Amino acid sequence: MTQYLHRLFLCVPDALRTQANAWIKQNLDPDGADWLSVPLSATGEPPATYWACDAALTAAQLKLLARRLLQFTDLDLPKDWDSRKLSQVRSYAKDTLPQRLWTQAPAGKKVGVLYVENDGDWSDHTVADALDLVGLQFIASPTEKA
Repeated sequence: MTQYLHRLFLCVPDALRTQANAWIKQNLDPDGADWLSVPLSATGEPPATYWACDAALTAAQLKLLARRLLQFTDLDLPKDWDSRKLSQVRSYAKDTLPQRLWTQAPAGKKVGVLYVENDGDWSDHTVADALDLVGLQFIASPTEKA
């Protein structure tokens, strides 16, 4: 079984992009490129108001990322996180985390997430599913529009 048990589609507001990418590089992927590199907006036209990525995560990475995302939105992980079973972590990441990060977060700090168990194919959900949840669209590049 893979150590990457979790998959998360993530979109953060433009105002948090630089800070989030720096944190990801420092804590999750020091040798990688900026994760949040896909521009999004409500209309599919520039300027980008959100930036997205899709990533497979280990249990430790999910905990780090979920805690940091909640901190961006002035919230925190449940105190019993470390004692939760895998099924409980997955339930929280799938049902509670998106609500807290999008619905309960202050304006300008709303973060969109879609969690999927990383046991199956990456076709288990599409990015369109995640974008539908938060009302955003890809911003097509000039070459994609042609």
